[in-house]
Amino acid sequence: MSVAETRDFAAVLADEGMLVTTTMGVSMRPMLREGRDVIVVRPLPRGERLRVGDVPLYRVGDRYVLHRVIGVHDGWYAIRGDNCVTVERVTDAQVLGRLEEWYRGERHGSPADPLYRCYWRLWVGSWPLRRIARRMRALAGRVRRLLVRTTGKAGKSGTTGMDGMSGRKR
Repeated sequence: MSVAETRDFAAVLADEGMLVTTTMGVSMRPMLREGRDVIVVRPLPRGERLRVGDVPLYRVGDRYVLHRVIGVHDGWYAIRGDNCVTVERVTDAQVLGRLEEWYRGERHGSPADPLYRCYWRLWVGSWPLRRIARRMRALAGRVRRLLVRTTGKAGKSGTTGMDGMSGRKR
């Protein structure tokens, strides 16, 4: 999930010790929603590394990204957005901070909430099933497009082959 503003977040985190902003994009749905949620990111304490389940803010080129750690390795992390397919390799040097809390209206969330911990474990653990479901949905779309191309009829579009005004065959 990209972060909505274009400030120098590294400078804000260094100067203020925290960053409060909104998000944009759909890569962290269903946890974070574009334009609805306010996030609070804080720098990692010196020498501390991220853990599986943490949601770091990191930089890729000139973009800031907020995705979940799914694997911890020596000097780098395997990271993926909750609503993404690809896994990214992010180094320790790219990480600016970690999501510490978020707000959706009056609702508040934090990584310390037991419900949240259950959510991310289920979400990360269900990835193989969600991956299969995505592939099945993509295959169904390809089959449908092929059928439309070969038969000229769309299955769900409601076309009847009749002229809508007069009821006559076209």
